[in-house]
Amino acid sequence: MTWSRISPAGFFYKAAWQSTLCNDTLPRTPTAYRACLKRKTLWLPGDSTSVQFWKFLQQYLNISYTRDTSEKHGPRIITDKESNFSVIWHAHELPFYHGRPVHNRTVNLAEHVILDNLPNATQDVIVLYLYVHFTLVHPDVFRRHVQKLVQSAKDLLARAPNVTLAVRGPHAFYKSVAVKRGLTSYWGLVYEDILHENFSTLRNKIVYLDFWDMTVAMESYNIHPNTHVIKNMVHNMMSFLCYRNLES
Repeated sequence: MTWSRISPAGFFYKAAWQSTLCNDTLPRTPTAYRACLKRKTLWLPGDSTSVQFWKFLQQYLNISYTRDTSEKHGPRIITDKESNFSVIWHAHELPFYHGRPVHNRTVNLAEHVILDNLPNATQDVIVLYLYVHFTLVHPDVFRRHVQKLVQSAKDLLARAPNVTLAVRGPHAFYKSVAVKRGLTSYWGLVYEDILHENFSTLRNKIVYLDFWDMTVAMESYNIHPNTHVIKNMVHNMMSFLCYRNLES
């Protein structure tokens, strides 16, 4: 259902995104999010926009965070002891533009490696995301990385039936500090085609988070969506991850 390419995928009403794919019954409250994440680990690997998701949840759920690494793009982990859940961010694999500062390459972790390292009994929730940094290279490079993800996802789903997987699709943007280096959303719909093509055999087992129409509707100008857009993106993500039916 979530891989349906019906457009528009939703609309804004009273500043809240309303999905046209299904009825959103998840309350927009910290209590509902905590209940959803209880006794789980939510993995949000990716780039700086994935950090925005991580940071929103950290602030919205009022979880304290102390940076435990001097690396700007080092891992970020928050843990809620009361509900016994964690939210983890890792910088995805190369190609990954770190900006002017030189960073140790060990801060980058391939997303297929995250899947391969999860135990069979895991109940974790993983939101896979590759996009903006791959606009610096040929789309075939993106395709090869996606194919690795697909194989690892198949293996994980076969051995860990209680895992929850999602793929976050590209978002639209029109301005970037790195626009001269090619970081625009020109390739967004092309990369969406690659994701749909390669994950086609898993579409009934993996959630697809389509944020293209949302960011077009909100005229999300910058490469990093503003707080209001991130709030709606995170809620849309949580609503699908908390109340999805694998067989639908």
